[in-house]
Amino acid sequence: YSPAFQVKENKEKERLEKRLLDELYKIFMDSDSFYYSLTYDLTNTVQRQGALG
Repeated sequence: YSPAFQVKENKEKERLEKRLLDELYKIFMDSDSFYYSLTYDLTNTVQRQGALG
């Protein structure tokens, strides 16, 4: 492949990645039930609470 083709391909990949990240951001920000924690395992805690109640 020519260098110009590779540059164009990289730009298209970057554009697609940005678009996907933007869409994911919108999905999560529009959701009332999305939680994230760097230090706590929310998944297992919520599953255990669901199993108990």
